[in-house]
Amino acid sequence: MEKAFDELVVQDHTQIVKYLRKFWEIPEIDEDNRKRHVNSFIRALVIHSLAEEMILYTALIKYVPNGAEIVAGLRDEHAQFKKDLQAIDFMPLNDPNFVPLLHKIDKLLDHHIKEEEDQDFPTLRRHMSDEEAIQLGRDFSKAKSYVGTHPHPLAPDHGGLLEMVVNMAVIPIDKLADVGREFVKEE
Repeated sequence: MEKAFDELVVQDHTQIVKYLRKFWEIPEIDEDNRKRHVNSFIRALVIHSLAEEMILYTALIKYVPNGAEIVAGLRDEHAQFKKDLQAIDFMPLNDPNFVPLLHKIDKLLDHHIKEEEDQDFPTLRRHMSDEEAIQLGRDFSKAKSYVGTHPHPLAPDHGGLLEMVVNMAVIPIDKLADVGREFVKEE
């Protein structure tokens, strides 16, 4: 059975948080495993965020009366994520700025997830039918296949054709950046 968008969002959030929590649990001496988890965390958060911007935030604006105001705040948080994620994306784990910046991202992520899951997406869900929520879930899932895997803070982030084209254009660049990187092997 297909899932509605809000179920898919929670599923993504759970996986993203799992990568980060696991990173904090891994002993510092196991640098390779820690790096795999950071790489997987960044990739999952970027893919999820870009699909949200293109599909779900557009729907919030369309369906919810104050959706544009809600989305403006969410986009501001995404912009901060992208900036901070870009800073740590190629940073060595032993860089003195790495852990404090990752803690900052972790704290913002907790707030962002709570806001989306407890307020924003339940509000959107109340403004649409079950069929629309499932179709939005399909669109969200599909969008994740045509976005980049690394943060690009200067890329357009207001949905629409321009964001979609830029996201598709960076895919080959991001794939090159992923060459030689290791990620968590999914079970």
